[in-house]
Amino acid sequence: MEECRYMAQVIRFQYSCSYREWTDRKAKITEKINEIVRQAKLSGIEDWKKAYAVVRYCVNNWHYGRIENSTKLEYTAYSAIINNTAVCMGISLAICSIFKELGIPCRYIRGTRNGEGHAWNMVFLCGGWFYIDVTDAICRKDPLYHWGMVHLLDRSIFENSSEVLSCNCTPEFIRKMTC
Repeated sequence: MEECRYMAQVIRFQYSCSYREWTDRKAKITEKINEIVRQAKLSGIEDWKKAYAVVRYCVNNWHYGRIENSTKLEYTAYSAIINNTAVCMGISLAICSIFKELGIPCRYIRGTRNGEGHAWNMVFLCGGWFYIDVTDAICRKDPLYHWGMVHLLDRSIFENSSEVLSCNCTPEFIRKMTC
């Protein structure tokens, strides 16, 4: 644990792993992200095809949940990508990391769904920003579940953004183009 003083406030940093373990984790996550990115690029040149391939990969390989005896590892992108298990925060952070490597603009969104804390993503594809909730897609085993949300009927956001939301690659569009 490390302690700092900043403007009369004491800030304590608590690390969940050693530096060596962190560098090992960083190498593993980088290697796995590169593997997922390589697979996604095989789906086609269009960003929406790559994004859909990533979400499909997540639905087929990841699980929602906590890890027994974990030090909150399931809240990290590492856990989603390496352990194939995470909660919404870890899943959404992992999506940001993977989409960043693909060059797809993506944001982590923090808010509530039905009154409980939740995280999901906002992504820019086909000329428009919209929301995707990969956690819900994983739980429903449907990559297009909550894809293309532009209205938040069951949730609220903690930090609003100024982007105008529009989904030009709806689930119907993707189904038509991938069949």
